[in-house]
Amino acid sequence: MSRLSTTQAVGWIAACVLLCLSCSDIIKVGEGWSDVTELEGGTHDVELSPLNNGKSIAVDQSGRVHMTYRMRRKQGDDWSGWEVAYKRLSPVEGGFDPDHQSVVVNESVTHGQPCIATSGTDMVLVAWYQDVGGVAYIFTTASNDGGLTWPGPIVSWTPTSGGSRPAAAFDSQGRLHLVWRTRECTKYLRSNEALNGCEIEKLIHSTYLVTTRQPSIAVDDSDCVHVGWSYAGFTSGYGVDYARSTDCGDSWTSTGIAGTGDDPPVTIVADHHGRIYEFWSGVRYRRSLDRGITWDGEMSLATGSMAAAAIGPNDHIHVVYVKDGAIWYIASDNYGTSWTMPWRVTDADANSAEAPDVAVGADGFIHVVWQQYDADNKVHQLCYRVGQ
Repeated sequence: MSRLSTTQAVGWIAACVLLCLSCSDIIKVGEGWSDVTELEGGTHDVELSPLNNGKSIAVDQSGRVHMTYRMRRKQGDDWSGWEVAYKRLSPVEGGFDPDHQSVVVNESVTHGQPCIATSGTDMVLVAWYQDVGGVAYIFTTASNDGGLTWPGPIVSWTPTSGGSRPAAAFDSQGRLHLVWRTRECTKYLRSNEALNGCEIEKLIHSTYLVTTRQPSIAVDDSDCVHVGWSYAGFTSGYGVDYARSTDCGDSWTSTGIAGTGDDPPVTIVADHHGRIYEFWSGVRYRRSLDRGITWDGEMSLATGSMAAAAIGPNDHIHVVYVKDGAIWYIASDNYGTSWTMPWRVTDADANSAEAPDVAVGADGFIHVVWQQYDADNKVHQLCYRVGQ
């Protein structure tokens, strides 16, 4: 692990841009769901890249919503470099106010696939991968004031064989747990509490002739760490796997191959009482009622892809996924034993949505974000909807 110099950090961090929007921009929510809100894009001067399945939305303990995404802007006849962007929504009477946005990493670097995690009420962390001299490295930066400023430092976690598609989570002590993929490996590290040093780095999984895809990470109420990932075998096809650590990342146990899928992104979530759920495309899932020691068999929830999940304050499970170009939502209030009928999140005329993500606050509000392409106007959009 190495920290960037002050000169490099200044060159890589753009000045935060504060947008204080009027009350008319408040996203109103009543007893059901808000209208669909376009948060970014919608013009020919903005292009978005697909959201990272490693979590692009998170809610802190105060109920503020934090998002990260990758975008670039048109400058004259040319496009700028890609930026890692950040947006915040704060709870207000009657809804949520999109009260702040920033550029976390500016256009001077090549980077991608940002993810986000929160700790407490003020800590927000963004992780991404970045090409440096032809090798991809994992980087993080953090805000200590709820996303208002991003002073850095940008920290380079230098995996020896490169890395991409990071996913991040915090434990109860405020330590960062970070997982990423290389071509044939799933790797993990735990930071110190200052987020500027590595306490431990581990190789969780490595298999010859298997290409690792998107990993996902969750920390349960006992600070056990759970990691799921997808893979593509050259002879065995697509599938998902799982590993757990009961000593906060010091050692790992893998359960072996968990299930089958179609090039599946994986989402793993932990509720407040040691129940673990792993979701992947299909829409398939499995659950463990004993912190990952034993697992129920693979189950199918719906026909779709790009499944993402979150746990509510009452241990209800919330899942979003893509089917026929629309975003759909299902939920369970009995630990995954039964599920609601699918409900369409996107508007009826939206048929090119992708990469949904979901987060649930302690207040019970359900926040869904996704990207879609408006074919009529030929523009990209970052869309959002909140319900309860």
